[in-house]
Amino acid sequence: MAFRDTIGEVITFYSYKGGTGRTMALANIACLLSNRLAAGKGVLMVDWDLEAPSLHRFFCDHFQKRFADSPNIEKALNEHPGLIELFEIMDQSTPQTRDGKPQNEEKVVELLASLPLEDYILSTDIPSLYLLKAGRFDETYSYRVNEFQWKKLFERSPWLYRCFAERLAQDYDYVLIDSRTGSSDIGSICTMYMPERLVMVFTPNRQSLTGVLKLVHRATSFRQKSDDLRPLIVFPLVSRVDAAEVSLLRRWRYGDSKRGIVGFQPQFEQLFKEVYSLSECSLEAYFDEVMIQHIPEYAYGEEIAVLVEEMNCRFSLTRSYENFCERLVNLNGPWEELDQIKEHIRFDEQKRIRAIKITADGLHAISTSADHTLRLWDLKSGKELRTLKGHTDEVRAVALTKDGRQAISASFDATIKVWDLNSGEILRTLRGHKDGDIQGGARVRTVALTPDEQWVISGSADHTLKIWDLTHGKKLRTLLGHDGLVNAVVVTCGGLRAISASDDKTLKVWDLKSGEELQTLRGHEDFVLAVTLIGNGRSLISASFDQTLKVWDIESGKELHTLKGHTREVRDVAVTTDGRYAISASYDQTVKVWDLQTYAVIETFNGEHSFTACDVSPDGHTIVAGDVRGNVHFLRLPNL
Repeated sequence: MAFRDTIGEVITFYSYKGGTGRTMALANIACLLSNRLAAGKGVLMVDWDLEAPSLHRFFCDHFQKRFADSPNIEKALNEHPGLIELFEIMDQSTPQTRDGKPQNEEKVVELLASLPLEDYILSTDIPSLYLLKAGRFDETYSYRVNEFQWKKLFERSPWLYRCFAERLAQDYDYVLIDSRTGSSDIGSICTMYMPERLVMVFTPNRQSLTGVLKLVHRATSFRQKSDDLRPLIVFPLVSRVDAAEVSLLRRWRYGDSKRGIVGFQPQFEQLFKEVYSLSECSLEAYFDEVMIQHIPEYAYGEEIAVLVEEMNCRFSLTRSYENFCERLVNLNGPWEELDQIKEHIRFDEQKRIRAIKITADGLHAISTSADHTLRLWDLKSGKELRTLKGHTDEVRAVALTKDGRQAISASFDATIKVWDLNSGEILRTLRGHKDGDIQGGARVRTVALTPDEQWVISGSADHTLKIWDLTHGKKLRTLLGHDGLVNAVVVTCGGLRAISASDDKTLKVWDLKSGEELQTLRGHEDFVLAVTLIGNGRSLISASFDQTLKVWDIESGKELHTLKGHTREVRDVAVTTDGRYAISASYDQTVKVWDLQTYAVIETFNGEHSFTACDVSPDGHTIVAGDVRGNVHFLRLPNL
């Protein structure tokens, strides 16, 4: 019945009671999927909680591009049609037939194929993330929602809801539905007819838990008796857990017979054994990792943790949502463990390549990775020569001395290390970036070396750059001015200036001797992720999360040109020694070669995974690129 051979997956988020953090969980999971998945069809969020719509409020600041021409974005967002208007059209298009027979499947597919879904779905400023909001919020909204006859529509067109699920899934990798709470017609549609995976969000109390357990019985029983052959896999998500109350958590997880409490873990284990005919079911490993803790600050407003948290540690909400998301999209059921299956999507943080540099003699390349290592490669053969170990967190950047004998690395472990590439020994460790008032601020994200190799310049999540005396290992100066993470830094050929790139959407030019900020380059619409010099160093090129590269004149600070062609964020950029060509690495799974005289793309390399880093050899004939899976690619350009 599918509209085409390969369709996405529909996942419903349901809670029996409000106040569980269901919508917040969906918003965070949606952002994780859109950001971490390789370039594809994207993620669609559907707000089906029509009586209390709120999903759009988590993204109210992320429609700047969609409503760029509107003087009032909030008004434009409220007036945009959504799900209820879409179903009003479908309702009008499925009148009662004269013979009283329901609409057949073929007619339903024809109807859905004719609908202009793009008129109802909003693209957000977050790449590959889309929203079908509840509806147009005017004075008639409540009346229209309350009067809509979902049951009668089903009686006239019993194939409609299931076909609607597949119609959405044909255009997106994942469709995430925010369902209404309690027992209702809408709740039944969202939990029984639409999804292949059902997330049951609950808090550890009787009323919340009892409601979701009953719904699981109803939904799974319905699907087993229906002619819908799709599986319906349930994933419980316990939320609002106070980690400080260890004894209470244990009591509600495992049970306490003296207090008449049956733990949520044994209840779900028994339930899954019954509905999925399992001889054994243990959720011990699952609930060890999957719990959403209560953090008071997220009770205010509609913040999305995975977008605002700068530190992804085990105490963060980001880590909690990642743990759940990885299991949700990879496991065939919560009773499985991750190492029991071959994952079709892997958030492989421990392999992701973070930076690549080629030595000045063109003989070797060095890569850094989230696995805490640096690796030295033979450029001609592509063979790994040495692994450098010493950092205790991901290695984000690397710089090389001209003779290729030493490397300077920057790491999230708050250190900068100087390495002897022949022996693999650590010659010196520099420390100085601090967390301060910024969570995770000590993480060093970038490093550069002055041409005379006397100074090292580092940039950090603390929004600062620091200048170091490499010989003595002393910190000389701190450069203040950015309002966001410092992602990249490059030093001019004369060694007098540095240019930094930041999450605050700017590049800044600094006088290294005085520490003075000389000028700020503005033009990018999102995080600036990389920067490098062009040719003689009078101009530079930057790469951004806004999917573009920009060429700038350093002296005047003027933007010379914008290069457009990527469809996801551009993670890195390199330039050939003669300044003629630029190479860009993007999350859209491509590495592109640009002619900097015509600004045209002259070559595109397509990969299987998103690219994160790149560099080009001095002769311009070899590109080395890294991807999110930890692969290092050697690409030959004999005609360049």
